[in-house]
Amino acid sequence: MDNHEDEEMIRIILFRKDFTEAVRYFDQSRHIDEKFVRDALIKMGIISYAKPFMKNTGIHKEVKNYRLPSSIVPEDYLWLHEMFLNYRGNFISHSSFKTMQPSLGIVTNTPKGKMLPIQYTDIRFDHWFEHDDEYHEEPVLIDQATKLVKMLIQEIPGNFLTNEEVFSNE
Repeated sequence: MDNHEDEEMIRIILFRKDFTEAVRYFDQSRHIDEKFVRDALIKMGIISYAKPFMKNTGIHKEVKNYRLPSSIVPEDYLWLHEMFLNYRGNFISHSSFKTMQPSLGIVTNTPKGKMLPIQYTDIRFDHWFEHDDEYHEEPVLIDQATKLVKMLIQEIPGNFLTNEEVFSNE
């Protein structure tokens, strides 16, 4: 990349690629019965979704931080966007003690040796594929996740050379 304009264009193309990957991960998770693999696909979808909203430094100093602003997210989906960023930042990519609230249990003896149990808050994805009584008329969460990401692919501006319209200083 010879200049920051090329870098901006490449960054936007990468943002679209990240969102497209997120859709593919979410879509593939629908067809997997094995919970471990299904949950891994959802986690990868969340990571891919979050990448454009995280700090992405460039090599040219004209733009110090390439990041999509949260304002690009439709208001009806801000709760889902915030949930994705929370999951990514506090559970998937990092282990935030403040969020996980871990605590140690009592040491117990087992046939295999001593065991020190730990309790903590974790995330589960089973409910992403089910309707519950309260929200039975809403799409299941996996459908809402896919819809949000597809909307954002369309929201990324096509004018690659005006970073004021695309990138955030948040």
